[in-house]
Amino acid sequence: MSAATCTSTLFCIFHRMGGQNNNETKKRNLAARGNFCAWMEKVAPLYFAQKHSFVQRRKQSTAVLKKYGDRVPIVIQPQPGCLNAPWLDGSKFLVPKTQTIASLLCHIREKMALKSEIGLFFLVGTSANSATKEQYALIGGCDMVGLLYTQYAKDDGFCYVYYSEESTFGAS
Repeated sequence: MSAATCTSTLFCIFHRMGGQNNNETKKRNLAARGNFCAWMEKVAPLYFAQKHSFVQRRKQSTAVLKKYGDRVPIVIQPQPGCLNAPWLDGSKFLVPKTQTIASLLCHIREKMALKSEIGLFFLVGTSANSATKEQYALIGGCDMVGLLYTQYAKDDGFCYVYYSEESTFGAS
């Protein structure tokens, strides 16, 4: 995450820190925003597509699909801009085509050790190319992973699923 890609939410948080609306306060808030973004670059893990080149990703997915014909490679990571979602230890999963999204969601919840009042939602990127801004669609729980893969797999052979958490059921 670079300073240019920080979310507007973070900017609003830092903008409110100063209290007064003068030039000195604006400069201090912009400096705080830049410091926070620099800190996030060190702390937050990189997304899978940022870590590996397209050629490496394509090679990995082709090998996996060739070796395991009944499974599909899926990358599961937090939705960009979702600051409170925990990161998984690994982001690549080899999932059976016949597994439902709901059972995959349960598996991910167990891996994260989420409390029962935290809702976890899976989203998938729907943009056809990387030049346009990514749009997200909510994934239904009864869909099969194989169907999800055929509809939303990217050119590198991976299907990128993003998760977002939300406090639900009266949690504060």
